[in-house]
Amino acid sequence: MKNPIVTMSAIAGKPSYEEIYEYICALNKNGIEQILLYPRSGCEIEYMSEEWFKIIGYYLEIAKKLDMNVWLYDEFNWPSGNCNGLVTKREKFRLKSMEVLGENIGKISFASTYASSLFGEKFFPNLLCDKAVDLFISSTHKKYYERFKNYFGNVIKGIFTDEPAIGYNTTSNSVPYYEGMEHDYEEMTGRNFDNDLKNATEYFCQTALELAGEKFKDCYINKIAKWCCEHGIIMTGHLFEDDNPINTERQNGDFLSVLSSFTMPGIDEIETNFCSKKLLPLLGAAEYAKGDNGAMAELFALGPCDNTYAIKRCMIFLTACFGIDHYFMISHIDKCGNSFICDFFNDFSDDQPDFSGMKILAEDAKKAAEYAQKKYAPDVYVRYPTDVIAKNNAQSAEIRNKVDKLFDIISMLSYNQIQWKFLNKEDYCGTIPVIEFSDDYKYIINGKEEEDCKAVCDALKKSPCLTDKNGNMPENVFLRKFDDNSFIVINISCSENVFYMNGEEIEIDKYGVYMGELGKKSDKRKKEDIIAANFDIKYLNENIIRCMYINSQTDFKIICKEEVPVRFAIRKGTKSHMPDKKIDCRTCSDILPRGFRKIYNSSDTVLLKKGENTVSSSGDYKYLPSVFLIGDFSYEVISGSICKLLISQRKKVFAPGDKFSDFGRIEFETKLKVPRGAKALVIEGTELYTKVFANGYKLGEKICSPYIYDVDKNMQNSVINLKICQASTLGPIFGDIDYFDKNSDSVKWKNVKSVGKTLFGFDKISWVF
Repeated sequence: MKNPIVTMSAIAGKPSYEEIYEYICALNKNGIEQILLYPRSGCEIEYMSEEWFKIIGYYLEIAKKLDMNVWLYDEFNWPSGNCNGLVTKREKFRLKSMEVLGENIGKISFASTYASSLFGEKFFPNLLCDKAVDLFISSTHKKYYERFKNYFGNVIKGIFTDEPAIGYNTTSNSVPYYEGMEHDYEEMTGRNFDNDLKNATEYFCQTALELAGEKFKDCYINKIAKWCCEHGIIMTGHLFEDDNPINTERQNGDFLSVLSSFTMPGIDEIETNFCSKKLLPLLGAAEYAKGDNGAMAELFALGPCDNTYAIKRCMIFLTACFGIDHYFMISHIDKCGNSFICDFFNDFSDDQPDFSGMKILAEDAKKAAEYAQKKYAPDVYVRYPTDVIAKNNAQSAEIRNKVDKLFDIISMLSYNQIQWKFLNKEDYCGTIPVIEFSDDYKYIINGKEEEDCKAVCDALKKSPCLTDKNGNMPENVFLRKFDDNSFIVINISCSENVFYMNGEEIEIDKYGVYMGELGKKSDKRKKEDIIAANFDIKYLNENIIRCMYINSQTDFKIICKEEVPVRFAIRKGTKSHMPDKKIDCRTCSDILPRGFRKIYNSSDTVLLKKGENTVSSSGDYKYLPSVFLIGDFSYEVISGSICKLLISQRKKVFAPGDKFSDFGRIEFETKLKVPRGAKALVIEGTELYTKVFANGYKLGEKICSPYIYDVDKNMQNSVINLKICQASTLGPIFGDIDYFDKNSDSVKWKNVKSVGKTLFGFDKISWVF
């Protein structure tokens, strides 16, 4: 089984064969076996040109040598269907909408409300027009096949379509429109199209959305799925606004039906928001649509850039509980695209100091994908309110927003450990109870209307299997029980870490995943012996931190406790200077992580004076700073009215509990005696990728809690040289990104919060007997 993590390689800049080879080999070395080729803003090669196909050929050739799979992406940026503006150059191929409420009833328009340089000709493609879709396929899919047909079905695994939709031009007053809708409406209903439109009936809106959705499915989804099947590959991707039932009805029609037409359906969970009420219903939709080729989730694209491995692992297993067995994640060969798509960033490449931990995440992902194949029996079905949403789509916001009751019941069922699955429209439920929705979003169960979620759950009479130490159902914990008697418990964000599964104590730290078998007792920790020792610190790289310029700010303050030698890396095209020192940057940076090097020039050593130093610059981007500061120093970010840096010497000695901020890779080393009978070493109070060595022999490597490392019996009662190696994410070099979000006028995505300070070290280290 290949690692089901697929890196979405964002192709920016103008990469050479050598750069692509080095990049892909680094992915492969660290456990990545599948990549998606993803053209996006910042790419300096003309899309679908001969030079473009030459670059794609490099990727395919290298992937074949390394026995890797490749997935193609069918658009430049997104949404799919435009071929970077080729389709919408023709006015008749632009997406249309029709007003159904207000003063302009019946008005048909293709004027885009999403005008942006991201979207080709700033118009959206008409995916309800056969000829427009045929042009798209002939300009993308067929072009790839003409050049690379020998790779199809072996190296090339599938094609990813991203957020195709029919409602980009619609508002709450309009519906998607296509030529011939009038005829189809009258043939389907036996009613007069113009009369129903003028009377603004809810029946008209519901029927129009249903017609547009069926047309979209037949004209775009089914057509591309068929093409992919005929050419030996999989159609995957996801729909637009798939986590918003009201909007997805307008964008896609019958959401569950359209999604089911993908040969590998997918969903978009890029916010990594475990607390969102939309998360579990979104995963349930993927589970409903899953077919023989599995299901996909696009994950983590909004970051934050300092996500821990525990968070990544937690989300992968949570999606697996809903049958999702492929995990697509953004990767970058070149960071120049960060000046175009500048609000969010995550990177699955070896620019991350802790990227070696991907080998461990790969094994976890394989195990998660195995769990995704397991069956489980629902205690109840929830009928997705497709028709109710369509009826209410043209109603007031008050009525439309009652769809939150779908989120509420899913949350309450999951909290009560009642296993549920979606049904669509007229799907048969057998003897299993089903929760349905009335037209005004009341719950209906056992033929009785209920206003309250609790009353619905009480009617199902389900006792919990999982409790906290007080015997109550724990919040923010998810339980999945499978038919083979196995189960998964996921601590999504609960501060407690001790739980009881049918009376058996289990321990799960925040973002932890516990896999067990009903009736099988878990291993318990034995007596612990806390180690009291100081460690020498060895830094394996220089520290890197940005100077932050927000809005019109041009001066950045660096406060030094003593004189500090540093170097600057300044983004090409940026002018930076100090009032009393020259910053001469002439050579490409060989200091920064690889994806930044071509974009920055480096200076010689500059001696910063004790006290306040000013560095003047401008033109900052959130994830592409104008100035980096590099050197053997420790720093503290001071976020006041203006962000500043406090610079001091790096620590040389570490004692457990005294954690500190830094970037890159650090080793902690000491000598100590292994007690007789010690079976393992346990490290507590860290979230970093951590390797442990004894006398040069690797005891193990961990990416998340529990950090337990088995000790060889021959080491007992002897003195060893203990080395603990830790690595951070790339996140620390960007400084306080929450401060940047809060104060920048240009940042739009402000809801993705940083994990916080990256802290090296740990709280406690113990022997376990």
